[in-house]
Amino acid sequence: MLLRTGDICGACDIATRASILKVLLEYDVPIVLYGTSPLEDNSFVPDSIEDIGRFKYVLKRPGEVNDKEIKEFTIYPWLNDLILSFNKLVGIYPREVRPLFYIKNPSDKEMGEIISKELKWRDDGREYSRHLDCIAEPFTNYIRNRIYGYERRICQYSNMVRNDEISRAHALELYENDKIDQPPENYIEILNYLGLNKKDLDQILSYRPLMYEDYLSRMNRIYQWLAKFKRFL
Repeated sequence: MLLRTGDICGACDIATRASILKVLLEYDVPIVLYGTSPLEDNSFVPDSIEDIGRFKYVLKRPGEVNDKEIKEFTIYPWLNDLILSFNKLVGIYPREVRPLFYIKNPSDKEMGEIISKELKWRDDGREYSRHLDCIAEPFTNYIRNRIYGYERRICQYSNMVRNDEISRAHALELYENDKIDQPPENYIEILNYLGLNKKDLDQILSYRPLMYEDYLSRMNRIYQWLAKFKRFL
């Protein structure tokens, strides 16, 4: 997906959602409590990277992946927001609750400190915790900055400013020090790990936003329309 769209996160999100649903249905779980930060629900990109229709189109377009392989990966290749919402409403799928929306969260820096301490990870000195576990995060931020003109890091700093965790001046200082417009130090390591080269990176950086938005799931489009209509009622 990274080589074909410039995004590395959508496939992970789709697979994670399907895997969680499979476990919940197999064990007849009535309700699921998510412990992720509310910020994790936002990809901070205009592209619909979690749309199953878009995902299948991108995979099938080069002809390297067949329907059987897509079905095995996605588990529920027909899954869309409308089906999810309806089945949760009528009780076929378990309800979802995200407690972190309703309680006072630690600051972003404190979250990183807690994660590093509990998992015995090395503290890299970052003042934000988003994707603390991902060594490719600086690399993907660099790509997003080149494609979209911004990336999740600046969105994270913005959230921290709004939450009074840091000042705007400090956020700007941190962002400038990140040198997000330059490839991160470990980008060659990440390319090698992914089996890519600098020519592939040039191709990735040539992509433009919303390249595949014409191939979204029709049911997701209907769901989005219904959600907008509901707000006017």
